[in-house]
Amino acid sequence: IILFIVLFFIVLLVSKYLKVKYLTIRIFTFIIFLICILNPQIKSEKNQFHKDIVLIVSDMTQSIKETKKDKEVLSVKNYLIKELNNLNNLEIVNIKLINEKKTLENANKEFETSLFKEINKKISNLDLNRLSSIIVITDGQIHDFNRYNHLLSKIPTHFILVGSKGEKDRILTTKNIPNYA
Repeated sequence: IILFIVLFFIVLLVSKYLKVKYLTIRIFTFIIFLICILNPQIKSEKNQFHKDIVLIVSDMTQSIKETKKDKEVLSVKNYLIKELNNLNNLEIVNIKLINEKKTLENANKEFETSLFKEINKKISNLDLNRLSSIIVITDGQIHDFNRYNHLLSKIPTHFILVGSKGEKDRILTTKNIPNYA
C-alpha cells in the first residue's frame, strides 16, 4: 500500500508538471481506490464475560456417614469454597451426593455412590465451555464409572480423599469366573 501511494505521488507530480487534463478527478479516483484497499471497518461488539464454573461434589453417602467422615468432608468443602471465593472470577456450584432412598424390599442391598449420575444431571444445565474443573471430596467409593460422560474428559477432575493415611478400603469384584474354578 505504501509503495502504491509513493508511486501515485510520483505520477501526480509528473502529471502536474506535464499539465495533464482532469487531474482532480484522478486524485479523487486514487483516494477512493486507497480507501477500498485499506478496507476500513467499524466493529461493534458487545462482549459479556462470564465467570468460570467450578463444580464441588461433596460425598455424604452412607459410607461417609458410617465411618464418621462427614465433618471432615464439610470442613474440606468449606475451606475450598473460602479459597475459591478469594479468586473472584469463579462461580461455585455445589453438589451433595446422598444415597437414594431404598424401598423395604431393597433394604438388604448395598447403598451405592452414584457420582457421575449426579454430575451428568448437573452439567446438563451448564455451559461446558465455562466449566473449569470438578473437585470431588469423597472416601473413594464410587460405583458408577460406567456413567462417565466423555464430555468430561477435557475438564480437570480432582479427587480429595478423606480419612486417615493408613486406612484400607478395598473391594474385589470378579465379573468373569471360569467354570472350573
